[in-house]
Amino acid sequence: MKPLTWVALSVVDDEEPARPLPKLRFQMRLPDGSTRTGALDGQGYVLVEDIDPGRCWVELKDIRRGFTR
Repeated sequence: MKPLTWVALSVVDDEEPARPLPKLRFQMRLPDGSTRTGALDGQGYVLVEDIDPGRCWVELKDIRRGFTR
């Protein structure tokens, strides 16, 4: 059995200073092909634990080009 790992995601805007983008919905495709969905917390952060090592792909559902808050 492979040891499991984790991935953390923090999303901020491109302003100076950077501000977190809270509550964005996400979908994450994990190295084993499964997906996890959820929402970032109030600080624009999420921690996904107990996953196989490898690449993850993330799609932010509520963000679009030119998005501002």
